[in-house]
Amino acid sequence: MSDPLSLAGTAVGITSLGIQVCQGLISYLRAVRGRKEEIRDGVREIEKVVSLLYSLNNTLPKVRLRNGTTSLQTSIKHCYAKLEELQKLLDELNESRFSNKAVIRAISYPFQQENLSTIRESLRSILSDLDLIISVISLDSNASVHDAINDISRDLKDHATTHQDYLSDLQIQMHRNSVQFQSLQTAISGTLSDIQEQLHQTQLRVQDLDQRIDGKLTIVEAGTRSIEANTQVTAAKLEQIAQALEFQSALISSMVKLLWMFDMPILIV
Repeated sequence: MSDPLSLAGTAVGITSLGIQVCQGLISYLRAVRGRKEEIRDGVREIEKVVSLLYSLNNTLPKVRLRNGTTSLQTSIKHCYAKLEELQKLLDELNESRFSNKAVIRAISYPFQQENLSTIRESLRSILSDLDLIISVISLDSNASVHDAINDISRDLKDHATTHQDYLSDLQIQMHRNSVQFQSLQTAISGTLSDIQEQLHQTQLRVQDLDQRIDGKLTIVEAGTRSIEANTQVTAAKLEQIAQALEFQSALISSMVKLLWMFDMPILIV
């Protein structure tokens, strides 16, 4: 099982660095002249990453992973490394921006086209890491719910032979809790699937920016509003995941109390 304190510290660290880098990128992009629509889209994509980082900061400390810890840590480290690369690039761009030889060129869009492409590639990589992190959390949450159901069922069956008088009531309660656990699993899976779809759509929009650089696409205002709306929906869904995980813990606690009521040994999960 992963260390909650370690995950909490990691979430705070990556969120802090990510917000710092994204704020710097936004300031840099707003200083570049030309192609205002594309610059504005780039700012919105960065704001999308910031929103996901905030959501990750709120959700990750509440996760109790048993499996997939290595892949999760690898993705987080890779994401952190990409943010550090962006910070280094941003520092270099800011230095060149104020040098005597590059004062004019640094704020002109054509001379920044390669830098903007590098920024987009890094953002695309960060979004991919966030998608993998969410996938690991989803798989482990599903496995945890499934194992909890199996453990409770096995515990009740072991005690059935010596507690015949209570068997009927316990089976009814087991069925109710199984239904609740399965509903919780479905809700978590559905919510995380929606988030993954939104991340996929965001990645597609980042790819569209490459085509807009070549002048092949036009900016649609309704599309940019959709990105902003998706940010709010994503944050809300991640909050639902946190609430669902808290509900899962409360439900397991209630079943433990039920077993105490029947004066039965408790199987520690």
